Amino acid sequence: MKKIILIAISLLLSACAQSISTDTTFNTNNDDGLIAIGVDSSSYLTLLTFSRMDPKTCKLTAFAGLGNRGIDGKGTGKHFYMNTFPAGVWVLSSATFGGSGVRVVNKFDKGGIAFEVKPGEFIHIGELELGFFGPKINKPDPQGLATYLNEFPNVSVAPTTVKPWLTPFSFNKNKAISGCKPRPS
Repeated sequence: MKKIILIAISLLLSACAQSISTDTTFNTNNDDGLIAIGVDSSSYLTLLTFSRMDPKTCKLTAFAGLGNRGIDGKGTGKHFYMNTFPAGVWVLSSATFGGSGVRVVNKFDKGGIAFEVKPGEFIHIGELELGFFGPKINKPDPQGLATYLNEFPNVSVAPTTVKPWLTPFSFNKNKAISGCKPRPS
């Protein structure tokens, strides 16, 4: 049943997945923050889903378009993605892989990649390696990001590379979360 619900949520999010356009203006006066992330995927990535997380409990605070952000995937290989996010602590909650009419949603609730977003700040989360067995954080690629940013002339804030952290989280507000790391120490 959970897989059916996750697939339905994924389909809903993929219909409203957001990515910024190349003419987007971003500066330090923006109410949202801007994130950039490099992703290397050996499977055909169709969607990354990020969810806002309560910074004290590791419980997700919103669902299905009411606090989630989706970024359309670009298939296999290494790609960069950028999107605006409201301020708060966010976690990569799932990745959707597909091809040939098949979709697989991989939840990362045992160890999602978390990061904090602040208004007017542009952060580079680094490079993620994604597969069916979960996310792995690799070293950032500042040169690759600089090349990608050439497509966005109206982004006037330089990216700051941040170190995301791994933490379990829960979609269930009533479930205790063992090993919760709401913020790195």
